[in-house]
Amino acid sequence: MERMMREVVSGLACYSDVTVIGPRGCADYLPENVFSIETSPHLSGFLLSSTIQALYLCRSKSFNIIIGGSGLTGPSLALLQRVFKVQTAIFLHGLDLVAPSWVYQKIFIPLIRRANRVLANSHNTANLARDRGVPDGKITVINPGCHPADPLAHQRVSSFREEYDLEGRPIILFVGRMTRRKGLSQFIKHSLPGIFKSVPEAALLVVGDEPSNSLDQRGEKQAVIDSLGKLTSEHRQRVRFLGQVSDDVLNTCYFAANVHVFPILNIPGDVEGFGMVVIEAASYGTPTVAFDVGGVADAIGGDGGLLVDEGDYHDLSTKLVDLLLSPTDWEERCRKHASQFSWERFNRELSSQLIYDTDT
Repeated sequence: MERMMREVVSGLACYSDVTVIGPRGCADYLPENVFSIETSPHLSGFLLSSTIQALYLCRSKSFNIIIGGSGLTGPSLALLQRVFKVQTAIFLHGLDLVAPSWVYQKIFIPLIRRANRVLANSHNTANLARDRGVPDGKITVINPGCHPADPLAHQRVSSFREEYDLEGRPIILFVGRMTRRKGLSQFIKHSLPGIFKSVPEAALLVVGDEPSNSLDQRGEKQAVIDSLGKLTSEHRQRVRFLGQVSDDVLNTCYFAANVHVFPILNIPGDVEGFGMVVIEAASYGTPTVAFDVGGVADAIGGDGGLLVDEGDYHDLSTKLVDLLLSPTDWEERCRKHASQFSWERFNRELSSQLIYDTDT
């Protein structure tokens, strides 16, 4: 979501005068021509202080449209819309529609419906919005994009493999926050032993850590630790945890990996809205094997990898082993697939949805 909103602002700044209200530190990631106001980095503090700042700004300056980065901004947008008669648009990512909170469902969702435009990151998210009463005429699906592959990533692979003792090993890559929905602990428990048995030299590389300041607080770090404890000592040595990494390291991981695994789970009150990591991996020619859950089908399409019925760990393992052992033509197919999800394409589609009267 943070990557996506950074791209949204960069795109808007090419043809609009943009003001951003964001958490402390956001200005470091914004274009120089964007005016920004930084508020509390903590979720509750941000929601309150950003609303106050927005009210102050709208009293002193006329805006053509106000855009919310997620469903959490629904109450703020509704207030600004009512007081200043301004057009509003809101991005929805999936979890911000199904969050298992009575207060959120009773207060935030009705206010989300009032936005003039609703921008969903996948067809699944759009369906969730319809299920919660958002009029179909307000909803537009715009899949997130990705940047072209870093041309220097391949130059870093050799030293990267050496640093993490991965020379000559086929690599399964997992990228994501450690939440129950991402399914890492269950993948380690149900699939990894069989994969290591079939491909003894394989390794699992894990990028990501527990989330903070999010609607999704189901950290499963302990569950991952418990699952690792059931592996043999030899198998545990072939699991590498990198935590949060820089873009350069992440890009190198994508390039070095043979396959990316996305073992998403269908959790009540939780959902995978799209799966940008699938597109990022594909841009480096790396296919994804994923459970067909949430909006992941939008990301994989026909050439970004393989979908598996939810919870079928045997099929998941089989497809991963096949990709680790058998040369395929996935690299070219994945790169071509990812090229359809450029941020340039994303911002063209976004601008077509944000037409406003420039004389106001």
